[in-house]
Amino acid sequence: MRFGKGIIQVMEWALPIGIAVSGSAANAGFIEDGKASLTLKNLYFDQDFHSGDAGPSRQTDWGQGFLLDYSSGLTDGVVGVGVDVKGTAVFKLDSGGRTDKPGRTRQPGASFPLKHDNSSVDEFSSLGVAVKLALGKSVIKAGEITPNNPVITSNIGRIAPQTYTGTEATSSDLDGLKLTVGRVNAAKSRINSGHSGLSINGANTQRPSSASQDGAPARFVNEFIYAGVEYQASENLSLQYYHAQLTDFYKQDFLGLKYLLNLGPGRVNFDARQYFSTPDGKNGKASGLADGYTISGFYGEDSPYITKGKVDNRMTTLRLTYSFGTHTVGLGYQKLNGRSDLPWLNQGNGTNQYTFTSTLAAAYTRAGERTRAIDYTYDFSGLGIPGLRASAMYFYGDQIATKLGSRKEFETDYTLSYVIQDGPLKDLSFVWLNAPYRTNLETARDSDQNRFIISYTIPLK
Repeated sequence: MRFGKGIIQVMEWALPIGIAVSGSAANAGFIEDGKASLTLKNLYFDQDFHSGDAGPSRQTDWGQGFLLDYSSGLTDGVVGVGVDVKGTAVFKLDSGGRTDKPGRTRQPGASFPLKHDNSSVDEFSSLGVAVKLALGKSVIKAGEITPNNPVITSNIGRIAPQTYTGTEATSSDLDGLKLTVGRVNAAKSRINSGHSGLSINGANTQRPSSASQDGAPARFVNEFIYAGVEYQASENLSLQYYHAQLTDFYKQDFLGLKYLLNLGPGRVNFDARQYFSTPDGKNGKASGLADGYTISGFYGEDSPYITKGKVDNRMTTLRLTYSFGTHTVGLGYQKLNGRSDLPWLNQGNGTNQYTFTSTLAAAYTRAGERTRAIDYTYDFSGLGIPGLRASAMYFYGDQIATKLGSRKEFETDYTLSYVIQDGPLKDLSFVWLNAPYRTNLETARDSDQNRFIISYTIPLK
């Protein structure tokens, strides 16, 4: 990734120069072409556990968020300059007790940061700004960004969205071709005002010592670099390639293919994805593994790190959907090979993966895991109720490699949503999400999860 690092450095040097050059340009477009909105998001989260000895038996949260999104226009001139501003303010309406209260039956549900007494805060807020430069169909952004591609995504599973600090450039100047390159150095989670370093599952919490391995602190780094190309080969076929590197943890290559086919009364959508993940830096060395630069997985009884070690993963994902009229039916298959879980940016406070198995309750990306899925969605406009949709998705994961043998997990995600179509409350949306999850994994618990979300976006400009 030396070439990618060089591009990033040029971008970071050029950004203040571009701002200075454009500073004397007319700024009418900067103001007039700007767009602003305020989203009101109300979320109730409830997760009821049914297995395992660890407390609590239930997690609950209820909060109201105010999410400001402002995107300026661009100044006149060869290089246009603008800014993007994202502000969040989240207020607690209810939350369950404290995480360390003896005999507790419920605790906060990871929608708010915790205070020193391990109860959730009453409110938290943040403000992020990104400066952008545009030349033709090429855009550079530096500051608070929300990248969304196969190797890095932003989580929106609670009230406030996850963001990153860094620099990203995208270019669509060539027909049918999109180029992306970026560098991220910190992350702001969906439940915090501040930023943290970057990590992965297996290193983002302290590792206690045991008979088979030494203890090690949580490990975070401050450099994630990525680059990719997306090619629209034809109207129905698109191809993707991305490469990413998290310093001292992993290198990752991604290949993607999407194909659309008209068939009978509907359309087939085929989506194939392949990840190849290998160690980087300290994760590939014995000394680095001893220092805590590890990933979760299963490495066998003959390894000093039975459940944590080097990145070693290949993951294949296949998904097929058929849409006809108001119906959509889907089938999915995913298989992981290698001794480690799939690596992705995971600071331990809520993240997403670019997989169809990134569900409400689990990720289905454990070492050796095989997942099969089926889903169905119905649009009630066919019955004269536009705006109402219902879906059900069933996931079954097995062949999970553990020290106790093969394990499994499965869940069904139900979604019911309604968006008001007209009148003074047009676009006001209501969503109910439900996920019964069951497993015989020793590191997970059976649970029933519910989320109720009401959101409304008010255009300000």
